[in-house]
Amino acid sequence: MSPWRGPARPLAVTEWPVPPPRSWGHAAAPRSRDVRVSRVTAPGRGASEAVGAEPPSESPADPRRAWPAAPRPPPPHAPPPAQLNVLVVGLDNSGKTTIIASIKPTRSQPGEVVPTVGFEVDQFAKAGLQFTVFDMSGARKYRTLWESYYKDAEAVIFVIDSADELRMPMVKDELDELLAHADLPRGIPVLFFANKKDLPTSLPPGQCAASLMLDKIQDRPWQIVHCAAISGDGVEEGFAWLADTVKKRRERGK
Repeated sequence: MSPWRGPARPLAVTEWPVPPPRSWGHAAAPRSRDVRVSRVTAPGRGASEAVGAEPPSESPADPRRAWPAAPRPPPPHAPPPAQLNVLVVGLDNSGKTTIIASIKPTRSQPGEVVPTVGFEVDQFAKAGLQFTVFDMSGARKYRTLWESYYKDAEAVIFVIDSADELRMPMVKDELDELLAHADLPRGIPVLFFANKKDLPTSLPPGQCAASLMLDKIQDRPWQIVHCAAISGDGVEEGFAWLADTVKKRRERGK
């Protein structure tokens, strides 16, 4: 076999200008002379039909746009809200579960609230805090469960039926036992809701405070708020005070 001697006809040569080298954000300096490169084209084919390559565009791309802009970093995520464990106590039928339902982002209808058996746990974000609320049953046989959760409580909500004057001495007994318990952390705030202000027999919060002798509480911050759990009137005010008091206490490191 004879060696291959190349094509029988001479090959056409097409010359294209070489674009200037690309640079980061600045055009390259002009060259001292025009450098050209040749491409071999098979006979009978035009420059646009060069084997194994596509012809360059008529005008090279602007080197300042040769590199795409760097993607923007994603915005920083907001830190999660601080956790807060809240113990909610009070006698049965005082409105504890209804108050919690009224403050949650998705409010429950009053008809959906049923008496708590044992306890229930709810979680929701409010006033920059992530609340974990332990809703303790107020029935007599379940009140002994309250002390099991004192140690981890960072705040207490004590709900009072302000329309039930006859049971106010019983409320005082339960409150005194709670405040004197060794497992309840010192200094944690106590929020009193004098609930059922919408009833004609409701006592004003000042009278409730006098009946419970709240002025004797000297080792922790407390506040009493008149509210109506069904309508939510006064509930936001109470939770706002509680959140603000907890934040200030944490800033002081106590």
